[in-house]
Formats: sequence, structure tokens, C-alpha cells
Amino acid sequence: MRLWELFGNLDEKTVRDVERYLDATDYQPTDKVQSGKQPVIDLDLSSPHFVQRLAQRGKTANISPEEIEDLLHRGREKFKVEIGQASRATQPGQHIDFYDPESKLLVPSVVQPNPNCKPNSQGKIVCQTVNGPEPKNRLVAKTIMRKGVDD
Repeated sequence: MRLWELFGNLDEKTVRDVERYLDATDYQPTDKVQSGKQPVIDLDLSSPHFVQRLAQRGKTANISPEEIEDLLHRGREKFKVEIGQASRATQPGQHIDFYDPESKLLVPSVVQPNPNCKPNSQGKIVCQTVNGPEPKNRLVAKTIMRKGVDD
């Protein structure tokens, strides 16, 4: 089952649009990726684990794309230091839980290494693809739930 099939009001394009928008504006703006000076991280909303957990919870939470976008946008600022550290981590694995007490929406996430990054001949990690530079690590959404409804 696919993520967009689990949300009654989301389709594949909407989920990808939310992820692309957040990456472009908050998590890995092109100018920051190319400069290499600012911390950037790739946001991933399509992990198999995320989809499996969402399938278990069903459609009871009624989560909109705007809520996901708003939570992760505000979370980028709230966890600025933690995300900055995670973007440079050589041993990823840090957990960051995005939570909105008002809507009770929770998105636990984990930092994972970008599989496109490889060590060069000097042993330095290089994250370069045909599309240009990429962030060193990814912030992968593990699940999504509304506290009090899905727990």
C-alpha cells in the first residue's frame, strides 16, 4: 500500500509536492546546498516504515497536507540546532520528534546517511550526483499520528 492511498485527501503528487516544497524552502534550499556553508538535510516522507505505520493507524486521524507542511516547517525552526548537528553527523542515528500540542500531530523522525554519498580518494565524504550536490544526511519520517486518536 502506498502513502497517498492511506490518506483519503492526499494523492501521490500532493505528498511529493509537500516533501519538495519543504526541502526547497526549509531543509535544503539550493543556495545553501551549493555553498556548502549552511547545514542542510534531505527530508524524506516516503520511507517504507512511515508508510507501514500509517497503514496500521488507518484514516482515523484525518491528517491534511497543510498540517504536515506546517508542522515540519515550524519544526525546522524549533529544532534548528539539532537539525544542524544532524546534517553534519558522521554517525547518524539521532531522533527528532516533531510535535504540535495544538493539533496533537506527531512525526517521529530519524537521521540516516544519504546513500548517494561516497568517500573520495582522500577519505572525505562527497555527496554529488548528476543533479548536483546533495545533503550528507537524510531526515526520515518514521511515522505520523495524532496523539489521543492513534495511540
